Amino acid sequence: MTPITRTSSNRAWPSSLVALAALTALAAGALVGAASPADAVQPGGNGLVAFESDRTGDFDVWTIAPDGSGATNLSQRTRWHDFSPAWSPDGSQLAWYGGDDGAGVNNFEIFVMQADGSAQVRITTNPADDRWPRWSPDGTKILFDSDRTGSFDIWVMNADGTNPVNLTSNAADNTQAVWSPDGSKVAYTSDM
Repeated sequence: MTPITRTSSNRAWPSSLVALAALTALAAGALVGAASPADAVQPGGNGLVAFESDRTGDFDVWTIAPDGSGATNLSQRTRWHDFSPAWSPDGSQLAWYGGDDGAGVNNFEIFVMQADGSAQVRITTNPADDRWPRWSPDGTKILFDSDRTGSFDIWVMNADGTNPVNLTSNAADNTQAVWSPDGSKVAYTSDM
């Protein structure tokens, strides 16, 4: 026999259903409470939002204030298409990926620059696509997708681009990795 729980409206519910509802509510609250700010909003800084836009004819990395004022083109690279800006944890730098129309848009590489757009540095150089950079919570590493092995895998490298390591070497396409808040785990999508 299933135990019954009565609610404040005196309606009878099986205790297992009440427990399931409580666990679901707790899990949802834990997920919402654990969610971190979007990569687009500058952490600990002035709250600028980083985004990609083709308003100048090719895709560039831009920042804008939350109220919509002060749109600034940071990457300003003619013939390049720049995508997916991600703030470093301290808000001092942005990582993004871009491809040169002249060399073929499918050869994407990862770049890093200061928050004001200065000191742009290409940190990957590989004939394969390198894309979707995401900073580690401590700012020392960058996750990214690459098809260096023939299918997309999740890679991690030092924030300066050195020491790339393949984390998911398999035949599936593994993409769009994110760090756990403490940096000890990685989640990603896969077509397995």
